[in-house]
Amino acid sequence: MKLVITKDYKAMSELAAHIVLSEMFVDKRVNVAITAGRTPKLMYEQIIPVIKGNPSLKNVHYYMFDETPITHRIGDNRQQLNDLFFTPALIPSVQIHPLDEHNDDDYEAQIEAAGGLDLMVIGMGADGHFCANMPPKADFDQYMYRINIDESFPWQKRYQDSVLPEQSTYMITMGAKSLMKVKRLVLIVNGSEKAEALKAAILGPVTTLLPASILRYHPNLTVIVDEEAAALLDRQEIQKFL
Repeated sequence: MKLVITKDYKAMSELAAHIVLSEMFVDKRVNVAITAGRTPKLMYEQIIPVIKGNPSLKNVHYYMFDETPITHRIGDNRQQLNDLFFTPALIPSVQIHPLDEHNDDDYEAQIEAAGGLDLMVIGMGADGHFCANMPPKADFDQYMYRINIDESFPWQKRYQDSVLPEQSTYMITMGAKSLMKVKRLVLIVNGSEKAEALKAAILGPVTTLLPASILRYHPNLTVIVDEEAAALLDRQEIQKFL
């Protein structure tokens, strides 16, 4: 694991954008999975002007690592990525490979047939979740799987109540075993509200109570954080990661 502590959210976003762009501009098919949510917003703002409508990037294909299916419309994750990135960057639909309730059984096989994921960029919640691997129900022995939404996910219920037109009873997600196959995994974390979870993920026990703790076993993991998120990390403890 490589840990990079940046000055602030802007610096974190710029570095993450540089990594994504460096993966895209190569002479081969590139398969990437990128995250929705608030954390990557500035990263996308850095990337979009560089790639918008760029015909030389027909080699880049986009995959999903989780989804919340919504009846009679595209999934919530796809909608967020459309708004944040795909639409403003003018990404052709042929390069976007959605995940949904109809193809989750063979989605990983599709990715493997296409050469596997070259890059995945994910965030981490203040509760330590990654993708839709939620505490306490995350299962480290799974590849792609469905995880039921219930009273143990109160923030997800609040989110659905405020944002989604219809409630979903489950989420689809890549599990830890799927992520371990990704050639390069980048985790971006910002903000003081995630400082405790970040410290536990890096230095605490590996546990489904804090799912992101399993990510330290990835063979090519880069963790990019701002100083606020890193505030609880002891420099002597993390020296081996710097």
